[in-house]
Amino acid sequence: MKITNFFKGLKRAAEFFDLNPYGFSINEQKRSEQLEKLNAIVGYLQVQNNRHEGLINNLQKKQEQKVVGLMIDIMTLKDEISRLENRDKETVVTSSTFSKPTNSLTQTEAKNVFEYKDGELYWKHNLRSVKKGDKAGTIATSPSGNKFKKIRYAGKSYKVAYIIFLIFHGYMPKRISFIDKNPLNTRIENLKEIVSRNV
Repeated sequence: MKITNFFKGLKRAAEFFDLNPYGFSINEQKRSEQLEKLNAIVGYLQVQNNRHEGLINNLQKKQEQKVVGLMIDIMTLKDEISRLENRDKETVVTSSTFSKPTNSLTQTEAKNVFEYKDGELYWKHNLRSVKKGDKAGTIATSPSGNKFKKIRYAGKSYKVAYIIFLIFHGYMPKRISFIDKNPLNTRIENLKEIVSRNV
């Protein structure tokens, strides 16, 4: 009877300490199952953490791109405001004076302000009276009756053909001719600089 009670007590102690009553060894099966569950939980948490980190990185990149774009727009707007504040009183440019291009516009600025596509120029940024993507320039008529494209930018007037030439070649020539004799065809392949030669 005492022996029976001894083994019963031993069994209860073994269960309390998670031991095998027949061999006093650690119950490896239960611990293995618990360890597998813990590993599964840890693996799941790692996957979720990596997924969340990826989403956060994507959001941060998109936000940085928006900030950079906004900074470019602000810088362009500041430059335009500075030009308008510092310029002299705007003078009315007639067709005869308009045909004489000014060299104040640089290739870098022209590329930043205008986008060339199929012989036309388009605004790259929103300005006071124009929107990004709008076609730049209007059609004017010279005193001789010839039609041509002109652009007014930063208080000055330019012929579209001269700006396109500037964008591709890096300088603004004194005179330009149109290979097909059509001044409204301002494709770059139709523009040719007229070079005066001393005889």
